Amino acid sequence: MGDIDHHIIVKKVGQPPQSLKDSFIQMGNVGVLEQSLAKNLAPSAGLRNALIHMYEDIEIGFIQEAIKKTFQFVPLYIKQVEKSV
Repeated sequence: MGDIDHHIIVKKVGQPPQSLKDSFIQMGNVGVLEQSLAKNLAPSAGLRNALIHMYEDIEIGFIQEAIKKTFQFVPLYIKQVEKSV
């Protein structure tokens, strides 16, 4: 999703997002995503970083919640991006 966000934001505003988290927020700001969805997806940037850098210290409950949110929000992300392009 981050790569998709990056390309859309550069096309719409001429500058890349500052971070993965910011890419979701900007997708809401430019009207590609509903604001509420953008805010729900933004924390996924932290999950990615935790999985890569702190994988030994992550509690399973944290991962389970992230998976639930993925199944809830990613299909909405896909639908909203498809409508905008």
